Amino acid sequence: IPDAKFAHPQGKEQWHEIVKYAEKVGAGLIVIGSRGQGKLKRTFMGSVSDSVLHHSPVPVLVCRKKEDNPIQPSH
Repeated sequence: IPDAKFAHPQGKEQWHEIVKYAEKVGAGLIVIGSRGQGKLKRTFMGSVSDSVLHHSPVPVLVCRKKEDNPIQPSH
């Protein structure tokens, strides 16, 4: 994608930095990775991708690593 921009957020609330950056550059979509922390850890620690998903004014695509995907391709 020729117009893609990459953000490398720093600080305590990285999700907020990502959302602010998307607004600043006029992004039409945020693509973010997920580390797959698990429900318990995510509940107590929070998740950057979850927070971006819930606070972003633009669509968000959350990508997981292939081995984290519970859906197995059929052969």
